[in-house]
Amino acid sequence: MAAAILLVLLASHSLAQEPVQDATAVSDTSAPEALEQEQSPSSLKMTGIPTDPVSIANAMGRPFSTTFVIASVIALWCFLERLVMLRKHRVIPRSFVERFFLHLRAGRMNRQEALMVCQQNESPISEVLMHGIRKWGRPSVEVEQAVLDGGERQISHLKKGCEC
Repeated sequence: MAAAILLVLLASHSLAQEPVQDATAVSDTSAPEALEQEQSPSSLKMTGIPTDPVSIANAMGRPFSTTFVIASVIALWCFLERLVMLRKHRVIPRSFVERFFLHLRAGRMNRQEALMVCQQNESPISEVLMHGIRKWGRPSVEVEQAVLDGGERQISHLKKGCEC
């Protein structure tokens, strides 16, 4: 990583813009022919900041442009992967949560059935609920702490790869 940054810095330093010359140092002649020659399009050198993508790529040079394109593709890939992985209906499937709590409130599920339903779903919310179900029958403080710990584990698992 450091070598890539050093390479980019060296490439950009060697391609830096030339300083703009002072207008008084160019010439002291005030002849109309000299002014016309200086301002003719064929003799003007392109100076300033490039504005279109092709001239920007040309100004940066091939190594920097290649590095920039590769980094952009990697960033786009990471963004799309996280976008797919963190969809709400994948992390918290509504049908699973509604069905689970409906059966739980109605008293139609015991500890073993609840664990089996959560294991079959394989979503992050089912993993969090399994931590609470494992503490079934214990004081509410222990159940709450187990759910919080399970939630923190799932958050760290979902954040994997997001550290920039």
